[in-house]
Amino acid sequence: MHLLARYRKLTFWNKLGVWGAIASLAAFVIWIISLLPGILRERENKAWRITDQDTNEVVRRIERQLSTPDTLIDSLEGFDESDRAAIESARLRWRRGDATGAIASLDSVSAKYQEFLVSLFIVRGAARLKSGDAVTASVEFRRAIAVDSTSARAHLNLAATLARSSPKDALRELDQALRLQPDYVPALVTRGSVLIMLGRPHDAIPDLERATQLQPSGSAWEVLATARGIAGDMEGMKRTWEEARTHNPQSARAWFNVAITHYNEGSISTAVAFADSALARAPDSPDLPAQISAFRAHALAR
Repeated sequence: MHLLARYRKLTFWNKLGVWGAIASLAAFVIWIISLLPGILRERENKAWRITDQDTNEVVRRIERQLSTPDTLIDSLEGFDESDRAAIESARLRWRRGDATGAIASLDSVSAKYQEFLVSLFIVRGAARLKSGDAVTASVEFRRAIAVDSTSARAHLNLAATLARSSPKDALRELDQALRLQPDYVPALVTRGSVLIMLGRPHDAIPDLERATQLQPSGSAWEVLATARGIAGDMEGMKRTWEEARTHNPQSARAWFNVAITHYNEGSISTAVAFADSALARAPDSPDLPAQISAFRAHALAR
């Protein structure tokens, strides 16, 4: 009643303004009502788009799993506890988006895994080579190099396979092995042997001398003596055989070679004595006892 009394006191023009305001408010309400179906539809569509986006993201994550380290990491399982800890650390870092940290965690494990693959291919190649299949053996050694081109072992094994059929190619592999590992004794001895095959005994001697210095009890002495003999240094060859016997007192081969040296000099009794000493040190050798026995018989018959 109070509002109605105040309304009756208004002038005509004021009353007209009130009715205009009411009409505008009514029109606004009617407009809002007319928009409600569209707003609801838009909201419904928006909700569907969010669901679709979530679904697509799940699909993308699955696809990424097929080509990311998070999946590949599982193939490295089977190492020791410290490796497993590194693997789990890498997995967590990867899932947090820290790719650099994941790689750092895997460095030690991946190095071990790489070394395992190199060793695997080298063993496979060695088995092929032992069975007489040098072609397949070289393929295995090249696979090892493909895994790790800095593996001196892989280059050495490939060189050993190529030495007979392609000594120049073998020499290139040995050069690479020794660039990677300058004091690698097997590579030094093998390169010396290949240089002898190529008619370059003088070039072989420095490698072989270095090998005997690095590994005095090794087999480099025999190859060094051969290189000196082919080079015409007979006194150097004899001295090398003696040094080999000194450094390898239990080596039947070293004693036998000294026996041959004395025989060539005409010291038959001394040669036979050294042959006897060699024979005493070679009971389990497959071929050497027969060679020594034949030599001894020949020397006594002279």
